[in-house]
Amino acid sequence: LLALSTSRSAWLVVACGFLAVLLVGHGQRRFLFLPLAAAALVCTILLQSDFGSGFQKGVASTFGAGKSLDSRTSGRMDQWAVAFTAFTSSPLSVVAGHGPGTSPDMYARFSLLTKDVSYGVGRPRAFHSLFMLVAVETGLLGLVPLLLWLGAIGSRVLRWTLRSGFTFPLACLFGYLCTALTVPGFDPGCGIYLGIALTACLGPALSRNHRLTAVSYAGLAPPGQFRP
Repeated sequence: LLALSTSRSAWLVVACGFLAVLLVGHGQRRFLFLPLAAAALVCTILLQSDFGSGFQKGVASTFGAGKSLDSRTSGRMDQWAVAFTAFTSSPLSVVAGHGPGTSPDMYARFSLLTKDVSYGVGRPRAFHSLFMLVAVETGLLGLVPLLLWLGAIGSRVLRWTLRSGFTFPLACLFGYLCTALTVPGFDPGCGIYLGIALTACLGPALSRNHRLTAVSYAGLAPPGQFRP
């Protein structure tokens, strides 16, 4: 599915997941070879099949040369420029934003005032980023708590990962942050990413041996007999 996707955000999520394992995965790094080998095999099969031409078009659309930065980001670079103009338009907008639900109208208004913008100029457009949306609609009153909350989650998830050796919550947190940079981050997929990341904030990390022992007991003990 990833090979046939033209979503750069999806590729970025996968790359950050691999990066999380490479940085703190320790014993899990050796397992990275398996998905890489599988990806190479799938790509080879696709190129030799009836889907080869479609696959090549998808790759060219995703990674092809000769595109502007704005084209590669589907207009998001223009949106970041417009969001900055709207955010800094007045001291009140910096502190409290333009109000909840006003971001499409603010895009239509401030895209006319931002230089070198071509995406949706003068037309209402939803901001394709959680951070742009919060900054424009609520200013620092909403953006600062959001960043502090995500920073606190990131700190706890990283500490939990370093203690436990399990990288899945950290990879999901990276996935959520990457996705929130390109979409508002309110969809079910983002909720799953963030929910799995938050599991690392529930309590102190168990050691690998304790976890394996608990899993063994859970599988062997009769129903209702297991006690963690």
